[in-house]
Amino acid sequence: MPPIEPAKVRPGNKLVVDGDIYEVIEFAHTKPGKGQAFVKCKIKNLQNGRVLEKTWKIGEMLETADFQKHTCQFLYSDPDGYNFMDLGSYEQFFLPEDMLGYGAKFLQPDAEVIVSFWEGRPIGVELPPKAVFEVTDTVEAVKGNTANAITKDATIETGHVLQVPPFIKIGEKIVVSTETGEYVERA
Repeated sequence: MPPIEPAKVRPGNKLVVDGDIYEVIEFAHTKPGKGQAFVKCKIKNLQNGRVLEKTWKIGEMLETADFQKHTCQFLYSDPDGYNFMDLGSYEQFFLPEDMLGYGAKFLQPDAEVIVSFWEGRPIGVELPPKAVFEVTDTVEAVKGNTANAITKDATIETGHVLQVPPFIKIGEKIVVSTETGEYVERA
């Protein structure tokens, strides 16, 4: 990919810094009264999750990361992590739990996800923004408490516990936001 000037960096850009791939989380362009302008960025390592602050002078060139996105299928999890299959090449690969982070709570067998690859290595997983899950455990609503904005705990099939309206029952299918882990609506 072509290099980019620090002034054109925006959140979400992928950069190669010291041989590792980083995603820009925050940036601030500063032009002091004296001296040269600079850009201060907060960047996250996509391989180990470490967050750094870097400063670049205007005029320097930054290397952008050339990565590919593949549609993959989640196969199964084991104590070491999660196994996926690339639906284009049918190659299977393993990802550790820390790479999936919060999204691991919403993986169902056979679910399709987008996996980003850099130099042939998986570096990140994108889940669909919403997914349908079955409620496996919840308490029954108390009569008279169904009209107010009251919520109750419910467990979905992946084991994640979330707040749902009191009319949701065991066995019902609900839509859950995979980004926040919150109830969205009935399915």
